[in-house]
Amino acid sequence: MKDTGIVRRIDELGRIVIPKEIRKNLRINTGDNVEIYMDENNKIILKKFSSLFGMEEELFNIAKVINEFSGATIIVTDIDKTIVSYGKDNEFYIEQYIDKTLLEGINQQSFIKKQNFHIVTNHVENRLAYIFPLYCKETLHGLFILLENERSLQNCENDIALYFKKFIVKQLDS
Repeated sequence: MKDTGIVRRIDELGRIVIPKEIRKNLRINTGDNVEIYMDENNKIILKKFSSLFGMEEELFNIAKVINEFSGATIIVTDIDKTIVSYGKDNEFYIEQYIDKTLLEGINQQSFIKKQNFHIVTNHVENRLAYIFPLYCKETLHGLFILLENERSLQNCENDIALYFKKFIVKQLDS
């Protein structure tokens, strides 16, 4: 655990201000949800909340199935960082913050085809990608990304990815 040297006083309502430097580092913005829990040493832990946390095993299994069928690298992100990556070069993407430009112009359409763009900061992805926004109740929760590898993706693979996108959104909705 990093020692920041920052001390804050708790006010009469039990509130504490998270310093701007820490909020910026963790990409915590006004209105974001923060999860609060305690570890085994009774330390309070604050973590930016993602509606996709807790679904990692299901998402990993989905990614594995699609990869085995299509050969594509599968990446699932929340709006800040990658949650699951499976396929060629998957280690590179695990737990990386996504490039903020990736979310620009994203809307609720079925999918977006992109090439020569950033998934994570300072790395241009040259492979063709199919990006499926994960919207639930008009809120963007993350992205479901297929990256082509040795062979090009066919329409049926896009249909399968779209099906799994709908499955993930349904899980978010429940």
